[in-house]
Amino acid sequence: MKKLFVLVLCVLISACASNLAVKSDNPAEATFKFKTPDNDAVLTFWRRIEPDGLKSSRFSVGVPTATLAMNGTFPRYYEESVQLDAGTYYLDSFQIPVSSTEFCVSQGGHYMLRNGWDDENNNPYYLSFTVKDGEKAVLPLVTMETDCETASFSDPNKRFTVGSRLSVK
Repeated sequence: MKKLFVLVLCVLISACASNLAVKSDNPAEATFKFKTPDNDAVLTFWRRIEPDGLKSSRFSVGVPTATLAMNGTFPRYYEESVQLDAGTYYLDSFQIPVSSTEFCVSQGGHYMLRNGWDDENNNPYYLSFTVKDGEKAVLPLVTMETDCETASFSDPNKRFTVGSRLSVK
């Protein structure tokens, strides 16, 4: 019975955060690379800023939510490619494993209420990037520290816009 409950919970969580409906006939492909210093994966939630300023639904990258719910542990880091409509995407929130039983969350509260966009200044709180139709974008490898406030990456092509809540070293 417990396994059935966990399975149903996994399906519900996955349905809420991982459905990404691409509308473009010529979608972009973005390769995400987020890890911890120990080479664990980072669970990231992203949203698109629509042309009218509204925010799209969240989608997750980095850790399959069903895997996290079933096992309770973060997998090792891996690159993940996702097809996207053209536009600007921002890191809405993220979770980083601190130990085998704890993780750091970028913002408190329910993940559906978190907001990684600074509406007042029209900038991301953490990171954002833009893709064009048909573009193959390989994002820089980002190492997220376990304090949920610091990241390190090399971005010579200036793919990312860095927000006010993330310190880059």
